[in-house]
This record gives sequence, structure tokens and C-alpha cells, in this order.
Amino acid sequence: MPSSPAEQTAMQFINNMRGIAILLIIVDHSMIGPPANSGLLVLLDYLLGNGTIVFVFIAGYLFTRTTDNFRYVPYLRNKALTVVLPYLVTAFPVTVGFVAGWAPSHRWMDLDWYYSLDYVSRYVYITITGGALGPLWFIPMIVLFYGASPVFNALKKSPLLVPVFLLALVAASLIGRSSHNANTFQSFVVYAPAFLLGMVASRHEDVLSPAVPRALWLLAGYVAVEIALFPALLSLPTGIADRIGMLLNLPLAVLLMLVCKSALNRRITVLDMFARLSFFLYFIHGYFTGIMRNVVRAVFGARPMIDNPILDLSAIVLASFIVISASLTVFVALKYVTKDRSRYLIGA
Repeated sequence: MPSSPAEQTAMQFINNMRGIAILLIIVDHSMIGPPANSGLLVLLDYLLGNGTIVFVFIAGYLFTRTTDNFRYVPYLRNKALTVVLPYLVTAFPVTVGFVAGWAPSHRWMDLDWYYSLDYVSRYVYITITGGALGPLWFIPMIVLFYGASPVFNALKKSPLLVPVFLLALVAASLIGRSSHNANTFQSFVVYAPAFLLGMVASRHEDVLSPAVPRALWLLAGYVAVEIALFPALLSLPTGIADRIGMLLNLPLAVLLMLVCKSALNRRITVLDMFARLSFFLYFIHGYFTGIMRNVVRAVFGARPMIDNPILDLSAIVLASFIVISASLTVFVALKYVTKDRSRYLIGA
């Protein structure tokens, strides 16, 4: 954490940015639940799917700012207690379902092969891949970043930081994301540029500072360019479009940081709440997006399409509201049960 109250206040913008990032992630994931028009859905996913990149960017920024007295073992112990343990606890109900053989399907895993494993192997595999719920792939990946923290610590004041970022960018562009983020190591490679860019932005804030007064206009202009490029991306093969989309999303993280620094560098109650609950919300919201998807399938048989963009957007807003409200309700209930141990059991 920041070393003084003054520094913590000065960094309120990054906390607000984290609140925005988790909201982007939840809204993007909520779009898989309600009926939707495919064209609008793809466009919104293209624009809002930047949330995970922003989340990892913030992690790199904060790592650079808060690890002046970095010690590897205490660092890993802290992450094990505040990230890994809550992940194991919150994912346990659905993990038990997979281990027990109750899951009828999975988006990317061969269940015939999975159920041929013994119970311990099933638990270990579903846990280290984050395969129990769609969003949980992120946790095994971020654990790799924690494990590699001595390398990042050595880079944060090194002249090699920018060259390594550029090399990581090339590697991520060549490799691309795995289907459904099923490969944890591939995800690490793909998101490493976002983490390193956060480190670069933290280290070279003086270079970025002149752009702060114009940040909102720069962000609006950049989003307009992304929308203009969207039809061209749709015409490309999916793998290539995803890689170009990733490259286009990285500057958005920087611009969003500058906007937050310009206009949101104060405590904003709602964003501060979402920031403080960000890991818990990441852990839990997949339950509700999954329930919503299954309810839609049960009612309609197959996911219907809405031809009216206004109704389409309304369905997405409603789905996001339901997921967020349900997640916050569960937090209140679990906080009441776990009390002072909540940070280590549910991540908030």
C-alpha cells in the first residue's frame, strides 16, 4: 500500500480506476446471459472487453509504486492469504460439483477425460486452470505474475523495462489468446504487456503528465477511432482480430488512467466500494452470469436474438444490474458470517 496518507490520497485515481475496471468486467461478462443482437453484442464486447487488461495494467502500476521494500516470501504470503485462499473458498461450491461429476457440460474441457481422473486430480486440475467458472481463469494466471515478481521487481528501475515491454508485446501478438483462456501460461504471455505497461506508466508518469488536462478528449477520440476500425476487424479471421484488438486496448488503459487522474482523483464512494470489493466481485459474479445463462436456455431453449438495439441494450443493462446486485447481496451476507476474517476468506 502507499507509504503515507498523503500518497494514498494522491493515488485515489488508481483506486477509482480499479472500480471502473471491475464494473467493465462484470458488464462484459453479463452480456453472455440475456437475449442479444449479435452485432451490438460484438461491438460492446469489443469496447468493454478491455476490463481485464485494465485490471492487469493497474496491478503492474501498483506493483511499481508499492514494492520499494520488496521481499519475496512475505509478498507471496500476503497474496496467498488475500487472493489464493479467497479464490479456493469462493470457488469451492462449484468446484465440488465438478469433482463429484455433476457438471453436464463445460465450455472447453473434455469432460469424458476429466471424469476419468481420480477425485484429487479432478480438484487439482479444475483449481489450477480456473475452469470451475468462466471468469476464474484469471486467478491462476495472476498467480504466475506473483511467482515472477522478483523479475518484475528487478525490471522496475532497470533501463530494460521498456525494451522488455516491447518484446513482451511482440510475443503476445504472435501467440494470441487461447480459446476461452484455457491455457494459463499462454494467458500470462498475452497479458504480460498490460502488466509491464502499468509499470512503464508508473515509472514515467512525468512523461504522461502533460496529457492529463486533455485526457478526456484523447480518450473520446481514441474510442471513436476504435469504433471506426470495428467493421474492418470484423472482416478479419477471429485470431488476427483478437490480437489487433489487444494491441488497440493497451493505449485505452493508459488513457483511462489519465482521465481518472484528471477528473477522478478524489474519493468517489461508489467507485471506491467497487475497488475494495474488486477481487470478491471477480470471484463471485461468474455464479450469477452462469445462472442467468442457464435460465435463458431453460426458458427459450436457445439464446434468442433481439432485433431492436434499444431493447438489446436494455437487456444487457438489466442483466448487469442483476449480477451486480446479487453479488453485493452475497457479499453482505458473507461479510456478516466471516466478520474480521472476510479478507482472507472472501477477498474483501
